[in-house]
Amino acid sequence: MDDKVRAQYAHNILENPVFQAAIDVIRSETVQAWADCPARDLEGKEQLWKLYRVNEKFLNIFKGYVESGKLADLHEKQEQSSLRNVQDKVTKFFRR
Repeated sequence: MDDKVRAQYAHNILENPVFQAAIDVIRSETVQAWADCPARDLEGKEQLWKLYRVNEKFLNIFKGYVESGKLADLHEKQEQSSLRNVQDKVTKFFRR
């Protein structure tokens, strides 16, 4: 799957209200569980912190796919522009 297709899929997922709600629930419930966790339960707090970070990493992977697709699109447009410039120069050269 190329970067532009992956980016479109990732964008659609990130914009999906059900996905957004699920991410928000995981985030808020994890933070609340961490806040409710007794101070002496260091292992529990550590596990909740890891869960929070995994959730953020998961979300950032999708965001990275979207950004990669934007870069791929920009790169493709730059290549097309360069090709048009060369074609224009060749055309002008042979019209002399």
